[in-house]
Amino acid sequence: MSKCVRSALFGAVMLATATGGCKKKASPETPPANPKANARSSTEFARSSLPEQVRSCLERKEYREAVCALIQISQSASNEMSRIEFQNLKRETESRLQGFARTDPKAGEALKALQFMTSTP
Repeated sequence: MSKCVRSALFGAVMLATATGGCKKKASPETPPANPKANARSSTEFARSSLPEQVRSCLERKEYREAVCALIQISQSASNEMSRIEFQNLKRETESRLQGFARTDPKAGEALKALQFMTSTP
């Protein structure tokens, strides 16, 4: 793939992501029974909930949202352990998307976008 086409595709994907394509769907929140149970920092919560969000999006066949959540994880991977966890989740996601792509073209598109966005130039 030429560098120009790759740059244009990357720009289009990032524009779609930035304009709200990956917004988390609103869900009714219930307050915790114990206020101290919610004492974790927001980054710790985001890091623990994003992998779960990727998996649940795949279960619901929301492939675009799963890829967006995975990209958010890759951007927040700051140490060696989190990069390893990201790589493991990426491989799991790619494998599942390959399976879904056999019958669903949207899964194939999401797989191509994931491979493009996480490839090294």
